[in-house]
Amino acid sequence: MGQWFPENWKNAVAGFFSGISRWTGIDVGVLYCVAGFVAGVLVALFLSAFLRRKVQKNSDRRIESTIHEFIDERRKADVILSDLDIGILAYAGDGMLVNSNAAAVRMLGLKTAPEDLEDFLARYGDTNGLRAGLLLGTTGGSAVVHIGERQIRIRVKE
Repeated sequence: MGQWFPENWKNAVAGFFSGISRWTGIDVGVLYCVAGFVAGVLVALFLSAFLRRKVQKNSDRRIESTIHEFIDERRKADVILSDLDIGILAYAGDGMLVNSNAAAVRMLGLKTAPEDLEDFLARYGDTNGLRAGLLLGTTGGSAVVHIGERQIRIRVKE
């Protein structure tokens, strides 16, 4: 059996299988085949678990890299938005606030931006037709809002 399997181990294994054969009445050759099959299954399971773990680690690294890229892009966008003199409010398809800049909050005379589009339209889109235009499905709209003594033009793009 080679150097990696010493002779005394070879004799021990042969004795073990001979004893099992006498006890069960199963041929020694069949027992060797079954043992080989079981060993093969165990090796396959080990390799499968090892490869699954490796694939999972690679997947985790890709996800982590994508998250870091997303965060970096978000920071860049925030820097650009914060430097603009025009106000920007961005709402997602579900109507929730995605992003805003300080200029928009300042122009609207608020402490924070409206958290959802419905709140924004309730405050600034009822009397000037902005909400009606969006409900009718126009791809964008424009309206004037009076805030204090100022007039602010609001444009909506979908």
